[in-house]
Amino acid sequence: MISSSAPRLFLGNFFGSREAKKHEELIEKQDDYTVDADSKIVILDETNSPNHKPFDAEADMPGFEVKNWKFTKVQQKDIETTYDIDSVNNTLITTYNELANASEQVSDLGSIKLNDLNFRFKYSKLLQQNLGFDISDYVFSTSHDLQTLSDNLNQIINTRYVNERNPNGIVLRDEDFTAPNVYLNNELSDFEKEKFYEEILAKAKEA
Repeated sequence: MISSSAPRLFLGNFFGSREAKKHEELIEKQDDYTVDADSKIVILDETNSPNHKPFDAEADMPGFEVKNWKFTKVQQKDIETTYDIDSVNNTLITTYNELANASEQVSDLGSIKLNDLNFRFKYSKLLQQNLGFDISDYVFSTSHDLQTLSDNLNQIINTRYVNERNPNGIVLRDEDFTAPNVYLNNELSDFEKEKFYEEILAKAKEA
């Protein structure tokens, strides 16, 4: 007589039924097993590492100070009210004379070329420092003389500032109204008020 018990065990083990049963038993009894705290794998990061030291700006970077690289600062929303084409052209010429060590009176902006890429790079940086606002690389790369640059900047200063949170909003200024009884509320934000207060306080201390 031939027994068939062994082949059944072999086939059952071969197809994984015994392993699956053991796996199910482990899941059912997982709460009964005790876990050794020392056997846990701890993944270290900056929050639980014993060698982690919180960053301290004064201790780690003594004397470090971030300075504005521009000589003046003009916000995007204030460009239109700060500059007109004449003041921009005057800055274009004075910046060129300063960088080229010249003192000539320029009547034709188109006669001043910006073909020298090294000079154009230095000029673009100094011009942004003098104007106080950022100018895109595209504007400088397409401007091969001061007249073209002036035309490109004229489009910037004559473009009404659009609030990113409300791009469809209508932007009005005082000069848009001729009637004397129209008043626009130009209340400053808390940040602008604090900045204005600090400027007045600094002037008062210097006096």
